[in-house]
Amino acid sequence: MKKEIVKEKISMQLETISEHFQVISNYNEKIPQIELDLIKEQIRNVYDNLNLLEKLNLLDKTKEFISLNEPDSESFTKTEPPKNEHNLAKAEENHMLKAEIKSIKDNISDIQKEFEKKPPSPPKISFDLFEMPQPTIAEKYAETSNSLNDNILKQQKEKNLAEQLQLKHIESLKAVVGINDKFLFINELFEGNMREYDIAITQLDNFHSYNETLEYINQMKEKFDWNTNSSSLVKLKEFLKRRYPQQ
Repeated sequence: MKKEIVKEKISMQLETISEHFQVISNYNEKIPQIELDLIKEQIRNVYDNLNLLEKLNLLDKTKEFISLNEPDSESFTKTEPPKNEHNLAKAEENHMLKAEIKSIKDNISDIQKEFEKKPPSPPKISFDLFEMPQPTIAEKYAETSNSLNDNILKQQKEKNLAEQLQLKHIESLKAVVGINDKFLFINELFEGNMREYDIAITQLDNFHSYNETLEYINQMKEKFDWNTNSSSLVKLKEFLKRRYPQQ
């Protein structure tokens, strides 16, 4: 069952790679880096799943070998004590076969543990409080004050940068929508269908007025049953406002 799931994932990823390649084939000049990054990410996923499929395949072959070569336990219990050289050789062969099967089972156990292993927990750090100089109250207050001022300045810079980006005019949605927003729009607005997303963005880039884009957005809202208050839809409209700031 695990193998079927992995093969289904690989099939979907290959289909996604094909769709991405069709998108970048339409570019006559520079291909946006985000499109190349998306394809590389899917290729990495395919590579990882192929490795997983290879291990599962090895696991199945090993189990099949054991089932074909593992001697019947009753045959060992009913075997009479060796009375001659032929019996001794037979007993030695059975003993070696048992040892080989045990080694294979150990390998299966190692493969299963590899799938189930968890990342090691970070090492605990212990220290002696008496070996470390304790800061004074004034030093603690100064550190807290500096940290608070740094946070305020950082937040103010981020706010100013966000306001500048919101006011900055854009020429093309396809060129400015980042990878995080792209995945957000695909998953929440276009039901995970990247082709529908690409068609919609291309159409929005071809309009010449804000009213045209709103009419198209309303059509998409009915087609995909969008929630008017959806954060992803609000963000998409913000991009459109930046493309038509004077309208």
